[in-house]
Amino acid sequence: MSNLVEVLNLLGALALFIYGMVVMSGSIQRLTGSRMRRAVGRVTRKPERAYLAGLTLTGVLQSSSAISVIAVSFAQVGLLRLSEAYFLMLGANVGTTVTAWLVALTISKPSLGGLALPLLAFALPLMFFKRRRTRTLGEAIIGFSLMFVGLGLLKEGVPPITEAGLAGFLDFFNVGGIGSILGAVLIGILTTIALQSSSAVMALVITLAAGGVVTEFTGAAVILGANIGTTSTAILASLVAGREARRVAAVHFLLNAVGVALFLPLLQPVLDLVRWFLEPGGVFLGGIGVFLALFHTLFNVIVTGVFGLFPKPILWMARKLVPGEGVRDFRSPLVAASAMDAPELQVLEAQREAEHHHELGVKMMGELETMMAQVDPTKRDRSSDRVGELRSLSGRYESELKAFLERLARGKISGATYRQVQFLLEWSTEISQVVELLHVFMEVQIDRERNEVFFAPKQRTRLVSMLGELTLGMEAMGPLNGPTVLGRKSARDHLNQVELHLSSANVIREQMRTKHLEDARKGRYSVESGMTFNEMGNLLEEIGLRLGILASKYEEIFMASSLKR
Repeated sequence: MSNLVEVLNLLGALALFIYGMVVMSGSIQRLTGSRMRRAVGRVTRKPERAYLAGLTLTGVLQSSSAISVIAVSFAQVGLLRLSEAYFLMLGANVGTTVTAWLVALTISKPSLGGLALPLLAFALPLMFFKRRRTRTLGEAIIGFSLMFVGLGLLKEGVPPITEAGLAGFLDFFNVGGIGSILGAVLIGILTTIALQSSSAVMALVITLAAGGVVTEFTGAAVILGANIGTTSTAILASLVAGREARRVAAVHFLLNAVGVALFLPLLQPVLDLVRWFLEPGGVFLGGIGVFLALFHTLFNVIVTGVFGLFPKPILWMARKLVPGEGVRDFRSPLVAASAMDAPELQVLEAQREAEHHHELGVKMMGELETMMAQVDPTKRDRSSDRVGELRSLSGRYESELKAFLERLARGKISGATYRQVQFLLEWSTEISQVVELLHVFMEVQIDRERNEVFFAPKQRTRLVSMLGELTLGMEAMGPLNGPTVLGRKSARDHLNQVELHLSSANVIREQMRTKHLEDARKGRYSVESGMTFNEMGNLLEEIGLRLGILASKYEEIFMASSLKR
C-alpha cells in the first residue's frame, strides 16, 4: 500500500507541474491572444523572421504544441505557406528547450519552495484588481510558481520510489544496448503523446536522472523520443484539414523523426562531446540536469541548423507524403484542440472547422448551378447525390461546432475571444440554415423534373443568375471568419462586397416578380411552372436574407465593439 502511495505522490507532483505550466501558458496566451496571431502573420514572410518568431513565441508560451496548432491553422486558411511554416517549426524546436534549462538550473536548489512562495506573495494582490489583464498576469505568475512547487515535490518523490525498488524495471533501459535505446525512445514518444507535453516529460526525465534512477544515456534517449511525441498535436489538428495544413504537420513530424533517426547512431559520441564540454580540466560543471538540458539544446540546434540550411529534402518528403494539387474532399468535422491550449488558440481550431462549413455551403451552391444547367439526367442525379451528402455533413459540422463553442464559452476567456465565439455560433447557425434552404431548393427542382413541369429558358436563366450572385456573396463572406479579426477598413470592404452581391440578387428577384406576372398573364408558361418558379425564387430570396443577417451580426459584434473601445 505504501508503494502505491509513493507512486501516486510522484504522479501528483508531475500533475501539479503540468497544471502550473497550463495555467501559465494559458494566461500568457490570453494576454497576447490576437496580438500573437497578428504577429505570426506579419513576421513569417522571411525564413529568418519565421525562425525567430517560432523560437521567441515557444520560449515565452512554453508550448511548442501551441505554435504547431497556429501553423496548421494558418496554413489551412492560406496565411502561411509551407516554407514559412517550416522555418516557424524549426524555431519552435529550439524555443522548447527553455523548459529543460529552467528545470535543470533549479532542480539542484535546496528548496524550490523558497523560489515559489515569494512569487505567490507577489501574484496574490494582482488577482484582486478589477482590470482583467492585471488578473491574468497574476494567474501567469501563479502558474509559474506552481511549476516550481511541482518540481520540488517531484524532486522529493524520487528517493522514496528508488528506496522502495519501484524503479527497478528501468534498469533494462540503462544497460545501453540497441533494444534498451529503442525502448527508451518509445517510452519518450508514448509518454509525450499521453501527457501532450514534451516539457513535462523533460521535467520528469531530469528529475529521475538527478535522483539516480536513470542514466544520462537513457535520459537522452527518452528526450529524443519526446521530440517525436510532441508532433502528435499538429498531426491531430491536421487530420481533417486541407492539403497544405496536413503538409505542415508532416513537416513537423519529419523534422523531428528524421533528426532523431540521424542522431541515434551517434548518440554515444554526442554524449561524450557534451561531457567533454562540461568537464574542462577534468572538473564536471553542473549536474546531470544541466548535462541533459545541454544535450537537448545541442540536438535541436544541430537539427535546425542542418535542415535550415538544406530545407528541400524535408519539404520534398512532406509533399510526397501528402500528394496532390486538387481541392481536398470534405470530411467529417473534428475540432481537435489540445487541453494544453488556451481558449484563444482553441478558437483557431473552431474557425478552421467553421471555414470548412462555409466551403461546404459554397460547394453546394456550385453543385446546384451545375445541376440547373445540366441536360444529362445521370449527371444531374450525381450532382443531387453530392448535394445530399454535403447537407448531411453540414448537420454534423453544426452540432460539433456548437457543442465545442458552448463548452469554450463556459470557460475563462477574454472579451475579444468571447466576441469570436459569439460570431462563430451565429456563423454556424446561419450557414446551416443556408444549406437547408439549398437542399429544399434542390428537392423542388427534382420534383419539377419528376412531374414534368417545364421551365422556359428565361426562367432557368433568371434562377441561375440569382443563385450565381448569392454564391459570390457567400464567397465574399469567407474572410470575415479568418484566424485574425479584420481591421475596420478591411472588414468594411468585405462587407461592402457582400452587400453588393446581395443587392444584385435582390434586383434579379424583383425583375423575376415583375416578369413572372407579365409572362403568366400572357400564358408563356403553365400555372404549375409559374408556382414552382416563384417558390424557387422565394427560397433564393430567403438565402439572401440569411447571408444579410450574418453580415449584420458581424458588424454588430465586431464593428460596434471597436467603436465603443
